Amino acid sequence: MTISSVINHLDIEIYPRKFNKNIIGKWLIGATHHSLHHKQFKFNYGLYFTFWDKLKKTESPVYDKLFETITKTRKQENAIIYSSAS
Repeated sequence: MTISSVINHLDIEIYPRKFNKNIIGKWLIGATHHSLHHKQFKFNYGLYFTFWDKLKKTESPVYDKLFETITKTRKQENAIIYSSAS
């Protein structure tokens, strides 16, 4: 198992906000993409790349929205932690 697989299975999203819209990011699988496979068994079969899911139309329809929500929330949580520490 690679480091990427371990991080994805721990459900720790390491990619920044809007990375899934980036020319490279839209083809790489992160924790959010992979965790949907465990929640919605008929979606997101890829382990490293999204192109098979896009080609076979097995990418979850809620992935982009969920990724945006998770990365937006993380940014807000980090801002709260930072302002509390000051």
